[in-house]
Formats: sequence, structure tokens, C-alpha cells
Amino acid sequence: MATSGFRELIIASKALLTYSNNWLVVRSHEGTKKVFLDEVEVVIIENPASSITAYCAVEMAKRNIKLVFCDEKHNPVSEALPLYGSYDCAAKLKAQTQWEESRKAAVWQAIICQKISHQAALLAELGCDQASAALQAECQNVMPDDSTNREGMAARIYFNAIFGLDFNRQRGLATEDLEEAGLYNAALNYGYAILTSLFNRYVVAAGYSTQLGIFHRGAENQFNLSCDLMEPYRSIVDREVLLGDMATLDAAAKYRLANLIFAEVTIDGTRQTLDNAVPIYLRSVFDVLGSNTGTILDYEL
Repeated sequence: MATSGFRELIIASKALLTYSNNWLVVRSHEGTKKVFLDEVEVVIIENPASSITAYCAVEMAKRNIKLVFCDEKHNPVSEALPLYGSYDCAAKLKAQTQWEESRKAAVWQAIICQKISHQAALLAELGCDQASAALQAECQNVMPDDSTNREGMAARIYFNAIFGLDFNRQRGLATEDLEEAGLYNAALNYGYAILTSLFNRYVVAAGYSTQLGIFHRGAENQFNLSCDLMEPYRSIVDREVLLGDMATLDAAAKYRLANLIFAEVTIDGTRQTLDNAVPIYLRSVFDVLGSNTGTILDYEL
């Protein structure tokens, strides 16, 4: 149940979204615009004064189009996902609840190794050779289930190296207000929200539940599994924030971050957009979790 869309729409002004004969119709003070719905990949409703008809939302769900809602601070706060992304959802959900702990521990080890490796690569690209070498050393020490918390150790080195010693990532995690998140954190949070949304869609499309995670197990987190699986891809957002000098989150930054789903990476020997690479990566993860065979695929920029 995947979409073939390639358009990403951000509704910044107050608007009404309706559906008419395979067209998404957007009515605002700027006039009426129509977009062929099969071409749409994601719709971000940034203005909370906007409205969407239930009919339109249903047609978007049928096409597995991501529908993301923002609050009055322009912070993504929720998204609409189809209930059934695959014909065999019941079987997939049963299998998910029976994944062996040893497999989950090994998968989390591989995910954290990939995450730290990509962080090290970004540091090397930025000329932070000493910090990059330190992260490569941490990567070699990751244990099953990351029992020694190499991820946390690497994060401190990584964020201090690229954003400075005064940078406080925890400040960004502690607030839902992007304007209060501090320098860079607002852009990071926005980009991570877009990335989470992308993973949510393909986890659901594969027939699995986003709530049942491997490592993340928050009782109030609806996207535990997506938060697990997206970890190696966070550095793509970090790189965009740094190269785009997104110390503050303006309209241009939002558009660049939303368009990251169309950034290209190499995975399994082919060049793919991130939107196409994620389901390829997820299939490899689910194969390992389900059968303990195969390899979790990694990507290259």
C-alpha cells in the first residue's frame, strides 16, 4: 500500500482542503488550487486554522499519503495513518509480538552501530577528525542491546563537536515549543518529526504496529518502533541543518527539511530517494527480526 506520489505540500495559510474526482482542492484567500492526488507524497497542514474534509482525509489514507498536522507554533504534533497498511496485518502484528529478545538485542546493536558510524562520517566531512575517530572507536564497542550505552557516549561527543560546547540537546527535547527550543534544536526537532512521519508510513504499510518498539517502549509514544528504526537516518537531518545554517527555523528551513524525503542515498547498490530507500531498509530489518537471517542494509550519501 505505497504511494507513487512525488509532491510535498505545505499548507501555510488558512485553507480548506477537499477532494474532487482524484484532485486535492485547496481553497484559500489566494484562490483555488488543484493538485492531482496520486502525485502527492505528503501534506503538512502548518496553519491550524485550516480545515480538511473527512472525505479528503479518507482518500488520502487510501493512497497512503502522509497527512501531518502542526500546532499554532508550527510544530508538527500529529499525523494521520491508515489503520491497515497490508493485507496480512494480523499475521504481522502477531509476529511482531513474538520477536525474540536476542534478535531485538542484535538488531538494536546494528542500528546503533550504523547511527554512530554516520555521525562519525558527518564529523569527518566537517573536519572534526578527532571527534570522528572517537566515534569510530565507540562504534566498535557497541554491545547487543547497546547495554553499555555507547549511543549516549557518542551523542555527547557528536553534538558538542558540531554545535559547540554550549549546545544543549536536552533543552530541545524538553519543550514542544519550537521557538523555545534554542539555536538549532528547533530545526532538528522539525526535521526529526518529518523523518518520523516517513518511517511511520512505511512501518504501517509493511503491516506492523508503530507502537511496539524494540528499544523505545514509552507508554505514551505512539511511534516507538519508528523512533527505533530511524536512528541511523537522523544524521541526514543534522547535515541539512548544518549545511543550511538553520540556527533558526524559518519558512525556507521548513521547506528544505520537508524536502529531505526526496534526498538521494545509495542503498543495496542502487541510488534511491530517501522515500524509496526507507522501505528497502525496513524490509531488511524485518527479515532479520522475523527469521534471524540476512543483513540489515545500510545507506551511503
